[in-house]
Amino acid sequence: MQKRGISPLIATVLIIAFVIVLAAIIFIWLSGSVEKIIISQEEAEKELSCTDIKLDIKKACVENSYINLLIENTGAKDIKAELFRLKGDLNTNIAKKEEIISSFGTKNFNFVYNPFILGNLNKIELFPTIDYNNQTYQCERMFEYPITDCPCPVEGVEFSCGSNIGECQSGKKSCSNKKWSDCAGSINPSEELCDNKDNDCDNSIDEGCPCISGLERDCSANLGICAGGKQKCENEKWSGCDKMPLGELCETILDDNCDGSINENCVCAANLDCGPVSLNNIGICKKGAQTCTSGYLTDCSGAQYPSPIDCTSILDNDCNGKIDLSDATTEIGVGSWPAIYNDLIVYVYGYSNKIIKVYNLTSKNVKDIPANFYNPPNIVPKIYKDLIVWDEKNLTNSKYYIYLYNLTSNTKQEIYGSLNEANYVNIYNDIIVWQSSYSFITIYNISSGTSITIPNVNSPSVYEGKISMLGGIGYPLKTVYMCDLALNGVSGACTGTNKIEVYTVSPGYINNPFISENKIVWFNGLYNISTSSYDRSILMCDLSLINVNGACSKNAEKIIISDSNSVSADPYIRNNKIVWSDYRNGDYDIYMYDLGSDGRYGTDDDILERQLTTSTSNQNGPKIYDNKIIYQDGGKIQLYTC
Repeated sequence: MQKRGISPLIATVLIIAFVIVLAAIIFIWLSGSVEKIIISQEEAEKELSCTDIKLDIKKACVENSYINLLIENTGAKDIKAELFRLKGDLNTNIAKKEEIISSFGTKNFNFVYNPFILGNLNKIELFPTIDYNNQTYQCERMFEYPITDCPCPVEGVEFSCGSNIGECQSGKKSCSNKKWSDCAGSINPSEELCDNKDNDCDNSIDEGCPCISGLERDCSANLGICAGGKQKCENEKWSGCDKMPLGELCETILDDNCDGSINENCVCAANLDCGPVSLNNIGICKKGAQTCTSGYLTDCSGAQYPSPIDCTSILDNDCNGKIDLSDATTEIGVGSWPAIYNDLIVYVYGYSNKIIKVYNLTSKNVKDIPANFYNPPNIVPKIYKDLIVWDEKNLTNSKYYIYLYNLTSNTKQEIYGSLNEANYVNIYNDIIVWQSSYSFITIYNISSGTSITIPNVNSPSVYEGKISMLGGIGYPLKTVYMCDLALNGVSGACTGTNKIEVYTVSPGYINNPFISENKIVWFNGLYNISTSSYDRSILMCDLSLINVNGACSKNAEKIIISDSNSVSADPYIRNNKIVWSDYRNGDYDIYMYDLGSDGRYGTDDDILERQLTTSTSNQNGPKIYDNKIIYQDGGKIQLYTC
């Protein structure tokens, strides 16, 4: 068959359509270009009008936390001063005003700035606004002025300078020939380091540095408007303080820069009381005085402020009218075996008919949960968030049980029931662990209802899927083990053969290993053959360390938290604080070692072991949450807060 080509008519139509489309594209492109040219030309005309602006700086100086700026308009147009940029050696800030500088007129501007944010001011930039064809236009052309200190007011007068926040130290500057001297004796801010110090003196300690999410701590200054400031650990990094200092403002009658003085360097007519005036002569607190010298207020002198509670002190350091030692301890009630989570305390009450009591520190309410403990009771109960777990024995059928109680739903669930003994129960998240008949431990998942067992170990504890336990051959037990539920079929997995050996003492014995926040603590008794006695200590290892001293590997040297060589029991760690009961004084007292906010042993922010209780009775079973320690003192439950 003969092939047919495209007809002349169709070809003509296609050519015409192509030409039309091409013309449209060219038109649109040219239109955009023309529009851009028009816009660019208009912008150029506006900026050209900006060149007619004639501004002259008459004064640009700093006094206290104020910038004094005097601008003269020598041109024939009114100028709107709207946008200013303040430049310091630390940061840059934008300030907005809506002031008209009339033609051939002058205008005085006053700015308040924060030296803790900007540092020392270097210059100020003005971006003026003009009227162009009945439209306002902000010029890209800027006017730049250097900033100096304002002339000093009185010959020979001394002002404080610098800051006392963090690692900084204020100094003095003096007035001579209307000029201020350099700030003498001051220590200036430096780059922030992760060293538990406020190096840059902004009231925030180690902001941006690693931490354990959920922790909260005080900021570096606790005076003036900074009082009560807190930093939070969010996404494993320290936030800035929620209460930041300002420059001292003369009109507020407040301690704006958090140095303990009010309106220092401001104009005055009389002396001023300062410091903790309302707490004067309560505890260690004393008010101070600021004198009006040469018409200006001096710094506060002679004031004694509240200091943190020293819970072993017979002084009233926090100025609340009670000595610190008595202020630290509160009796919760009669009972035994307490545990704590947040503001909830659980403990066993009664002898023949035992119940679990739940005490709410916030509401002061007490809830009773019936139980069926036998005598003597085991280490019960434990609490995590709104979940309480405990072990009990039914005297009717001789069975042992593990129960879980949900405080939110007020429901009780049987987790385990058997003739095999069950005790030493612990809980974290949705994992419950306990030991059975001293021959194996059970790991129970609340969500799935499934469980696994590990033979030849006991005394388990759990934290975020990691389990610590005690084992070894013969008695007494000599080895600390751990495993991780996140692992499967490899070394460290939670099976009898894959669990990891953390530490073995030989000859000797180990008691009470406990895991929290990737650290394991335990009581260690090493038998000293030469003295035929035990060298006793509290030891710790850190799972975040690898192949160095302090690591939780078998051959790594462990960290000695306490080597008092006394009988100790119940070591417990949370929020980087380790507590235990210690018999070194002839009765059991509570001791604590604080690893500091970095959680590392041996760093500058550690608070070495200290005795917290001094009663001649025995204090046992301490548990800690934040700054709250709960323990048993004889037949009573005591709360120690510090």
